[in-house]
Amino acid sequence: MSLNDFFNKTKLCLSCQLVSTALMTMPLMSPVYAQPVSFEGERVQVTVPYKEGGGTDTWGRFFGP
Repeated sequence: MSLNDFFNKTKLCLSCQLVSTALMTMPLMSPVYAQPVSFEGERVQVTVPYKEGGGTDTWGRFFGP
């Protein structure tokens, strides 16, 4: 492997890292905001797929009204 090949591979690797970093940070810079939602006066039903008394049931009851 010559020194020139080494530097070409290093430049390619560095450019790939820069491009992937830029692509990963783009969603963080976009101005997307969640719209407020109100479920006041509506019934929300949560289906817990395990029997009562377990951990999942406890969390479901904790988050319920």
